[in-house]
Amino acid sequence: MIRPLVRDDLEAALALQALGYPEALRDGPEAFASRIDIAPDHCRAVEQGGRLLAWLLSHPWRSFDPPTPDQVLAPGGDACWYIHDLSVVPEGRGLGLGRALVEHVVARCRPACSMRDSITEAQLRELAATPRKGKPERKGDNGS
Repeated sequence: MIRPLVRDDLEAALALQALGYPEALRDGPEAFASRIDIAPDHCRAVEQGGRLLAWLLSHPWRSFDPPTPDQVLAPGGDACWYIHDLSVVPEGRGLGLGRALVEHVVARCRPACSMRDSITEAQLRELAATPRKGKPERKGDNGS
């Protein structure tokens, strides 16, 4: 079930983040919570049987200037919509949970914002159709 990601999910979300992100790219509790606080309608979770299986953080931000890891965010960085982070439990990878979260958030934020500067419709379709399966996609995801 896709539902809002809320502050009460913080402990489980940080534990899931630790499974998929090297320490240098992780957000601490205050920074993670700030992402939820500035865009609560666009941060989502997948839960099953009371267990957090996946989460997605997204919020408005300045185009081509992503926030640094563990940076506490404040309202006002609204040049584009930014998909900040996505995490899926290892046994849930390849099941389409990440794709479902991306599609859900894109559908929710499209009426309220412009994605023109950072991602095209074709890129959104490709992102939603490409399972990550735990492979590093960004420089630094593999600890380098």
